[in-house]
Amino acid sequence: NNPRLRIGLVVIVAIFWFYEILELRDRDAIASQSAVEQSRQIARLERQGAQQEWLQVARVAAGRRSEAEKTLWSKDTIGSANAALQDWLQEKAKQSGIAKFQINLTDADDAGPIGLNSFSDKSDNIPVGIKKIRGRLNFDFDGASFDKFMSGITAGEHRIFIENLLVRNINPARAEIQFFSLARISGEKKSGS
Repeated sequence: NNPRLRIGLVVIVAIFWFYEILELRDRDAIASQSAVEQSRQIARLERQGAQQEWLQVARVAAGRRSEAEKTLWSKDTIGSANAALQDWLQEKAKQSGIAKFQINLTDADDAGPIGLNSFSDKSDNIPVGIKKIRGRLNFDFDGASFDKFMSGITAGEHRIFIENLLVRNINPARAEIQFFSLARISGEKKSGS
């Protein structure tokens, strides 16, 4: 009997009705987006199914990655990886007869010796958990022992990548090799944890 009560009741019903329409519209948008994502995923899976050779390529790539990872230094800390690399290089130098051998391991962001710029790691695509160990080798240069040393470090169980080689023709001749190697560091805590 009260007109205000009827108007209030109509307004309340209209608000609920309007809210339900907005809720249905949101659900429809979410369902549409889900259907589009599912159709994209189905199309991608159909393309993958049609191209069987990619599975073989992926298997070959996984095998190569596994072989490459065997050459990494696997240590708990970067310090133990540095020590292992330094010991390994000293052993190779002794075996090849290199005289006055000196190793300096540096941070991966070090700029290198004066006049030689090394590559920055910021642009490298190094996977998480793998660190670059960079260093310099200084020694008296002798062609025969240098050849034996280079053969020893390139045919070894680990990989050394030479960035720069500088030979100074002074008496006695001196050589400087700027290099890097890769190490898997398993004990390093992840940032943001």
